[in-house]
Amino acid sequence: MNKAHLMELALPLTAIHAATREIVEAFDIAPEGWERMKAEPAGSYLIRRSGLPAVLKKNVRGTCWFAARPGESDPECKPTSPEHEFAQVQIVKALRVVGFAARIEEPGYTPDGERWEADVFIEHADRKIAIEVQMSQQSLEESSDDPRSTCSLALRLYG
Repeated sequence: MNKAHLMELALPLTAIHAATREIVEAFDIAPEGWERMKAEPAGSYLIRRSGLPAVLKKNVRGTCWFAARPGESDPECKPTSPEHEFAQVQIVKALRVVGFAARIEEPGYTPDGERWEADVFIEHADRKIAIEVQMSQQSLEESSDDPRSTCSLALRLYG
């Protein structure tokens, strides 16, 4: 099987509760809670990266995620793999266990107003750290040459 068969559109793992504006992480909800959330009225949750109304779904692997409604698409979705999403979730959970305030799919902006999204984001004391999960082999030069990569943005901000 080639790599293209392993890739799928990123499953948004975070949404915003429309009424409370609270960030909701699909991977951190117990099955009963997920079912209760699914019973809420349409439009109760918004996909965090796009603001589109979310449909709560569970795939065949048991991964809970937020999808755009049929006929709508999230322009921010990019191809990823189940392994990439698994790594994101495990990194966030591990960092939280040791006391860091880690967030998944954290958006931000460069001083020039360019939007970015960190796979995992940590704020600790006065430091902000963005972690980009990279499953395929890629050199630092390749990462920094891609103007959309978190690595490239970090080099422009802090390099």
